[in-house]
Amino acid sequence: MNTKMQNINPNVFLGMTNIANEYPDLFKNDNELNLLGDRVIREYDVDERSRAEWRTLAEKGTEFARMVIAKKSDPWEGSANIVYPMITQSAIQFNSRAYPNIVKGYDIVKGKVIGKDEDGSKADRALRIGRHMSYQLKEETPEWESETDKMLIHLAIVGTTFKKTYYDPTPKKNYSEFCTALDVCVHMKTKSLERAPRITHIYTLYPNEIEEKIRSGVFLEFEYFQSPSEEFDPDDYDAPHVFLEQHRWLDLDGDNYKEPYIVTVHKDTHKVVRVVARFESKGIITNGNKIIKIEPLHYFTKFTFIPSMDNSFYDIGFGILLEPLNETANTTINQLLDAGTRENTGGGFISSKLRIGEGTKGVVRYKPGEYQVINADGDDIRKSVFEFQNKGASRTLMVLLEFIVSTSEKLGNITDVLTGEQPGQNVPATTIVALIEQGLKVFTAVYKRVHRSLTEEYRKLFKLNAKYLDDEVYFNIADDQMAIAREDYDITSCDVIPVSDPDEVSEVLALAKAEALKELIGAGLNDMEIFRMYLQALQIENIDKIIPSQEQIAAQQQPDPQAMIEAQKLDIEERKLQIETMKAELEKEKLDIEREKTLAEIKKIKAEAIKALADAESKEVGDQFNQYKQQMESLIANLDNRIASMEQPAVPTETNIPEVPQGQMVFNEEV
Repeated sequence: MNTKMQNINPNVFLGMTNIANEYPDLFKNDNELNLLGDRVIREYDVDERSRAEWRTLAEKGTEFARMVIAKKSDPWEGSANIVYPMITQSAIQFNSRAYPNIVKGYDIVKGKVIGKDEDGSKADRALRIGRHMSYQLKEETPEWESETDKMLIHLAIVGTTFKKTYYDPTPKKNYSEFCTALDVCVHMKTKSLERAPRITHIYTLYPNEIEEKIRSGVFLEFEYFQSPSEEFDPDDYDAPHVFLEQHRWLDLDGDNYKEPYIVTVHKDTHKVVRVVARFESKGIITNGNKIIKIEPLHYFTKFTFIPSMDNSFYDIGFGILLEPLNETANTTINQLLDAGTRENTGGGFISSKLRIGEGTKGVVRYKPGEYQVINADGDDIRKSVFEFQNKGASRTLMVLLEFIVSTSEKLGNITDVLTGEQPGQNVPATTIVALIEQGLKVFTAVYKRVHRSLTEEYRKLFKLNAKYLDDEVYFNIADDQMAIAREDYDITSCDVIPVSDPDEVSEVLALAKAEALKELIGAGLNDMEIFRMYLQALQIENIDKIIPSQEQIAAQQQPDPQAMIEAQKLDIEERKLQIETMKAELEKEKLDIEREKTLAEIKKIKAEAIKALADAESKEVGDQFNQYKQQMESLIANLDNRIASMEQPAVPTETNIPEVPQGQMVFNEEV
């Protein structure tokens, strides 16, 4: 631009809040700034015209998603104009799955080790980085979560969204704000943000905010109010103003090589209010004193829902994908409603000669059960009135509507299982899990794109911490104070990735995987980590308070000598008791054997006595035999008593051998 500024070192512009304000020699007069402002506006208009068709489709899809209802005058005034919530339902379903998966409790970012980590120092550093960045997003910039929630809804509808990541020196904080695709203008034929010749961010500022930036030196002083007209409203003083922040390339030093800058222009006045460098000294690649290339700083991260079919820059969302089907469904539903209205209300022609009543003018309304008196005889009224024949709602339209809704649900990936409806009775859980996994295939691909963009966003925040973070920062997580240093943010040893898993986009799938992993407990794996993953899948809070720490586990595993001695004593006593029990059982068995043996001997004696008595009876007679018989019967009776007593279940304490009463004879085989 300025041929007199050749061979100027671009490092001069680094660190300047506003080059146009701090380096006035670069712009000799206001005319050069005005030409730059006109150029920014003109090239912005070129980019807007290139995406005009896409913008129209995106705005129409957004209106359908918002279910905006306007009055209709065709086919009659006030006819039905219902908007079927096809796009709305699809966007809500996507957001309801994506948002809880990205923001899982307190953990959002986790560190990733790069290269070997023999002493574990990189792993410790990665842990600190993940916890600190999660703390920044949750506590220092709490609006990040709500804006991410809104971004996911907008992404599903429009198909493209952006995050603008930057450092604000006033509060000393990193910001990563959500920008709609309609507010970030890039030429439609651009292949990527990194290769874009210019990126224009359209945003608004209120007058008081403009004044703050002017007084702080961020903006040049300029007149942002036009001359009041006759129709000027005093409230216009508080109306927001539109600014164009264009990230572009400019040759400010006149060396025929463009450097990356950010030029901010007030849209209504075309006034340039700020110019700032978009590069760092380490991004300047030289060969001797000659600049070969300058690597620009990238502020914007693009999020993609479904890539565009024609390879253009802006992508496709449900608003564009389902808009034709949604419009057809709207038309069909409204036609069915209008047909029902015609059938219910009726209508036709009435002869001017028919006199119904004064002031009716051919219009007669009646309530159910009401009869009105008219001046007509017989069938004159039938000859004077012709009623339109309305066929009512068409069955063909009903079938068409069912087909359109079914097709949209498949295209929008909305199924009964995914919306929480029971697929049927006695359906195995594995079948339901398989149905959910199959139904989430399309969403899983979208999640992978979202995670890829989240990784880029987190890396931008990582680099800002490496540049602007204090030497040492303390922060609290769950009442646990931690510290991190700026030197921890070393891009050569650590990287950052999202905590969420793009392959686990459903809580059911996450729980099913955790259940399968829980069955491996005791198989030589890290059981505590398996328990942690299982509790996370159940969404249990305060997991660290439930799972013992490594120190507690080590203390539990350490043997207690006194406890071991007491255990050995108990074991010895148990063994003694077992031995005594065995001895008692052996004595009992011995007594049982002696008892059985004695009983057998007694029975044998009884049998011999009976036999002797029988022999004597055949040989002896008279008194001698009777005396002998009495003695034998007494002996047999005594033996019977002994046998009965020994057959009792009680264990005898001693062996009782039957004795022959005194005065009685003992018979043997010789008797």
